[in-house]
Amino acid sequence: MENDQHHYGSSGTPTPTSAAAVRDLAFYFPPTKSDSDTGAERASPAAKAPDMSPCVSKLRQRRASMHDAIDYTKIDTKLYDKILVRNKSVPSIQEEGRGTLNFSIHYNKDKSLLTVKIIQARDLVPCENNGTVDPFCKVSILPKRWNQLNGKVLKSTLNPKFEEEFVFEMPAGDLRTSTLEILLVHHDKFSRGNSIGKVQMALCDVDLSDKVIIWKNIMKITSEDKDRDRDIGDLMFSLSYLSSAERLTVVVVKSRNLEHTEKGKITLDPYVKVTLIYAGKKIKRKKTTTKRNTHNPDWNEALVFNLSREYIKEITIELVIYHDNKIGNDEILGKVLLNPHSTGEEKIHLGDMIVGKSTGPRWHKLTM
Repeated sequence: MENDQHHYGSSGTPTPTSAAAVRDLAFYFPPTKSDSDTGAERASPAAKAPDMSPCVSKLRQRRASMHDAIDYTKIDTKLYDKILVRNKSVPSIQEEGRGTLNFSIHYNKDKSLLTVKIIQARDLVPCENNGTVDPFCKVSILPKRWNQLNGKVLKSTLNPKFEEEFVFEMPAGDLRTSTLEILLVHHDKFSRGNSIGKVQMALCDVDLSDKVIIWKNIMKITSEDKDRDRDIGDLMFSLSYLSSAERLTVVVVKSRNLEHTEKGKITLDPYVKVTLIYAGKKIKRKKTTTKRNTHNPDWNEALVFNLSREYIKEITIELVIYHDNKIGNDEILGKVLLNPHSTGEEKIHLGDMIVGKSTGPRWHKLTM
């Protein structure tokens, strides 16, 4: 019977020696006492000993392991009922991608000329109708955008090789505040063309000490871009140069679809100012009469300039349509610029005049 006896202390609770068998199964760590505990409390841990009952084994239950089999009955399936939806305001790269454009930039400090060469484009977005595009480029310098140059149209290709150069007269001081913009447009003979995309690059971010070749993603045209690049009308005129008399004649015929710069204004009083520019200086200018209250004026006026033969190959001819304001400065409605660096219809028209080829009246798109 001695072996079956339990030893109790004077308090009636099991003494540490009576819990020998339990001590092999569990350990008790008394809670940390603060500095305010009395010495008597520290001296009698046996009085605070836990109840060494069979429930102790539950506290020692083994934690689940990652190697244990999954109990699918304990999974809350409601957590997985929601369908993930892509946020439409954050489109993916593929949704934004409109192809890539390869071009180069070079600046000649001595002549103050910025040369932009459009080399090629890849993976352009096809038109919905025929699965391809007839692309051409519009190159301009922002924010002034006073000299937009148009390139040649390439037929039925999503990977056009342009190999075209566009030259802008630009003082070195304007480089830090200017941005190069290249618009890619699908040529449509029944409309003004559909925009494919755009590339913009701040010139202050480019080291122009040497020629730079760049690949850049083509971005989608925004509603603001479309509003800025909207159709602002056309101007018809003819050019002729009589070499023997050293006389240049510009016949301003008519204009169509003019728009006021301020939305909502109905009346227009347009006239055309023709300026001859040589070596960056305005040397001669003349203007037509003003036509009142019309968006489609007819002038049929010949403006004649005496111009030496030595100037003719380097001359710049600028035609600007103004709205005649009765109060304040006159407003520019659009312009056409022809010079040795022009492209498209402007290049052809000027070239025909220089070689003495007959040049009847031709339509030209107005730009800002």
